[in-house]
Amino acid sequence: MEQLRDYKFDTTILLNVLEHIPDDARALACIHRLLAPGGRLLLLVPAERYLYGTLDRALGHYRRYQPGPLRELVVGNGFEIESFRYMNLPGILGWFLNGRVLRRELLPRPQLALFNVLAPLFERCEAAIPPPRGQSLVAICRKPLASAR
Repeated sequence: MEQLRDYKFDTTILLNVLEHIPDDARALACIHRLLAPGGRLLLLVPAERYLYGTLDRALGHYRRYQPGPLRELVVGNGFEIESFRYMNLPGILGWFLNGRVLRRELLPRPQLALFNVLAPLFERCEAAIPPPRGQSLVAICRKPLASAR
């Protein structure tokens, strides 16, 4: 972080990254310091602790997130939450089946191909009706304009 401290970034994007970092709170604190006031943090993380299984371990995940603790983690590191939601409700079934029941370390190619075909339909449905649960959580966060940190 030393070589970046003189910069002030307007946006940081972490798409399926935070779950790979042992100290996620420290990572968010560092990001907060590097963001300009009003800067945004876009997060996509795996959701639902009960889904954690062989797939997560094989991918190097330390955790999956629940909404409440993730909100606390983000807010506790100085961010305001602008948007917070689940996504990919259908993915829960495949992830649970493969990672918890069948204990696979890789998703089978035919399943991935089918999911890729169906993903645009799932995306349209979830845009119209936000899912009550999902395989992932998406958060758009902002560093306050007048940040004490």
